Amino acid sequence: AALAVPVFPAGSKETSIRKPGSKYDRPTNLDLSYQSEASHFLLHFTNTGWDSVRQDYNLSKETPDYIIYAAQYLEKSWRLQHDTLGFLIPPVDQISAPETDVYVSNLGNGDYGWTNPENGVPTTSRTHDYTAYIQIHSTFDGSNFYTKGYEALKVTCAHEYFHVVQLGYGLWDWTDEEIWFLEASSVWMEERAFPEVNDYFQYFYTYSKYWGQSIDEYTYDNAGFNMMLEEKHPGAMLKIWTNILTQKVKPSIESYLNEVYDTKPWASALADYALSAAACGDYASDGISLYEDAPELSEISIPETNRIGAFNFDEKHELKANSYATTFYKMLYPDGIPTSMEFHFENIEGCSIQLLIKKGNKISVKTITNNNTFISATHEESEILFCIGSGPNTVDAEFWFSRPIFHISNLYPNPIISSNSIYADLYFRTEGLEYSYGIYNILGQEIFKSELQIATEIKINILEDISFNFSFPSGVYFTVFYFDDKTYTRKFTFIK
Repeated sequence: AALAVPVFPAGSKETSIRKPGSKYDRPTNLDLSYQSEASHFLLHFTNTGWDSVRQDYNLSKETPDYIIYAAQYLEKSWRLQHDTLGFLIPPVDQISAPETDVYVSNLGNGDYGWTNPENGVPTTSRTHDYTAYIQIHSTFDGSNFYTKGYEALKVTCAHEYFHVVQLGYGLWDWTDEEIWFLEASSVWMEERAFPEVNDYFQYFYTYSKYWGQSIDEYTYDNAGFNMMLEEKHPGAMLKIWTNILTQKVKPSIESYLNEVYDTKPWASALADYALSAAACGDYASDGISLYEDAPELSEISIPETNRIGAFNFDEKHELKANSYATTFYKMLYPDGIPTSMEFHFENIEGCSIQLLIKKGNKISVKTITNNNTFISATHEESEILFCIGSGPNTVDAEFWFSRPIFHISNLYPNPIISSNSIYADLYFRTEGLEYSYGIYNILGQEIFKSELQIATEIKINILEDISFNFSFPSGVYFTVFYFDDKTYTRKFTFIK
């Protein structure tokens, strides 16, 4: 199957951080100002005309609620970003007026806010850090706003102020390789500051439809990557931004990934991201889903070209991926996986793969650490999602599946309490072979030895022929299966 990579919708590359060196004049028609309580921000606004802010006066008779709340949201963002998370305080544009200026006006239907790099910072030796000011929409009314009103005001304050902080660290180049991470970082900060708003849902939706491109081909839509890194590795964002003081975005991320992943850093991180994105909606599961809102987030949309429906042993299937990308394939078994399978992979050196396996309502994960992995049979509807992360090179891999020569499941239920029933699922590629098993205590003493059994794909109760409930003490026991001159050991705990 060919890799399906949909075309982005128009406008997906717009940014709220503006290009350094471009001429953006500060608004001059805003006749009022308000200083935030901790004096970190000076808000400029008007109560009349096109740029008028919302005219609600429940908090003060002199100042609109909109401005008071904006000041509070900005100060909350300041405390979070500096006092809690430890990001550097950005450089000021005027020593005599050190507040960050925030201009509140009508930016148009759908434009939440802008951050404008203004001047280089003379007090550092870096040539890529800037002072900046913020512009924020005056009402957040309009059909093109995903989030409206005061909720939109919250996330915009956090988003745009983090851009001001970022510009103090540095914007090396006005390129996709740099800009996507600034915007994705600010979306992460929105959710960190105001998790109740969920404006980022719109970006997850777009990503769920348009995955497959290199990560820097997106602007806001890969915010889930930043969110995944921070959730899986707390403090990741601060460490990456500290790296950005002295190097560009991509090597800054890679330096950090080399610290937390033993091999294939980009591919491993993007596979973790792919798995996190796949474990949403009906695929959400405690212990697997990394996003708190996972049950409410959009499920990954997988086109027909990336669905593998044929069930033919040893038939090869393609797995293709762009560089620095997340990619998904899907296998669906409406009546359950009819037989146990061993998956075989070729040419996966440039990628990392995690399998999200849904059996009925149960979700599990298998990480592909070598060229072979085992999937057990089921008797209920099952799906396997291939969650692929790729590194610097494109991926052109293959996989196929076969029946394993012999496989034993873990024993279940385990532990067993006052029962003489504990089961193992046995799978054989060829019927008619012989096997046996023995049960041993923790001292290695034999408790039971079975007769030779005829191999078949079967569920067996290993305690069926002994009165385990009455004869032996509570403790840890081992079942050893003997097959084809090999031994296979499974442990279980018995509690009277």
